[in-house]
Amino acid sequence: MIRVARRVGLLDHPAGRKQHVKPTPLCGGLVLWVMLIALSGLGLLSLGLGTWDWVALCLMALMGFLDDLLGLRARIKALVGLGVALILAVVHGAHLLPLGGSFPLFGLDLPNHWAITLPLLTLWFWFLPNAINLMDGVNGLVIGFSLLVLWFLGAPLPLLGALFVLLLFNYPRAHLFLGDCGALLLGTLMAILTVKARLPQDPNGFFVLFIYPMVDVSLVVFSRLRRRQALGVGDRSHLHHQVLDLLRGRTWLVTPLLLAVSFGLRGLLEIGVGDIALRGIGAGLFLAFALCVAVRREGMQQGAVTLDAPQGGHQHGSSSF
Repeated sequence: MIRVARRVGLLDHPAGRKQHVKPTPLCGGLVLWVMLIALSGLGLLSLGLGTWDWVALCLMALMGFLDDLLGLRARIKALVGLGVALILAVVHGAHLLPLGGSFPLFGLDLPNHWAITLPLLTLWFWFLPNAINLMDGVNGLVIGFSLLVLWFLGAPLPLLGALFVLLLFNYPRAHLFLGDCGALLLGTLMAILTVKARLPQDPNGFFVLFIYPMVDVSLVVFSRLRRRQALGVGDRSHLHHQVLDLLRGRTWLVTPLLLAVSFGLRGLLEIGVGDIALRGIGAGLFLAFALCVAVRREGMQQGAVTLDAPQGGHQHGSSSF
């Protein structure tokens, strides 16, 4: 597929804020998509997905592939993603609503009512694929993050093995990229499997499992709103960009550092070592780490702007979010 991608022009070209220096095949997501369908069709991979789950996965993967190949408008991607999220919310809400009762969420005891459950599910199925897609800015980060999350969720070995092989082709030197196809596919798959595995028993737990993308997107939005910058105008405010700058361009070190901080204590909890309190401690440590990095980099940027002021200041890029 790497060779095919080069022949048909399915490549990510260096430009703007991108770190790579030569065109790189965007075929990782396509490989993963075909593998999921093929192994599931042959009965070698069981993910417990329903028909509408597969429809949602394929729609998101297809949209990502078309975006990689042709470049789609942000409005089209947002509308398609929202439509898929609504479908998944209705399908999974139909299984959760008959359970009745209430569920704890961030210290609140929320009733399991359609007026509350369906909007929350829709937000979740829309947010996570987009957040995972936005994380995809440094080699191995999204694949490594997805591999750990799916392992925590008890995903079957063929899927974990496939992701590990893709990781070898993506980190530390990228022979291929996931592209939007792979990032949106993995984000949607993790959103579905998390709701199936964790939501009825532990609503707070699956939020903590995804503390990295939630904090990352929150920091980006806060940073751009504070600077009165349009959310659709790209810059280097993502957490992986900030850590990359602090490490002075050592791209190979960014991914293991972020994954270790994100999952260190969480891993102990998942394998049964330690108390449930580790969950909150782990999330708090990651949040503190992210805020320290953001504050330090903000200070570095202000210093750079002050030094550069006679020449007109720093110019941000204008690529997508």
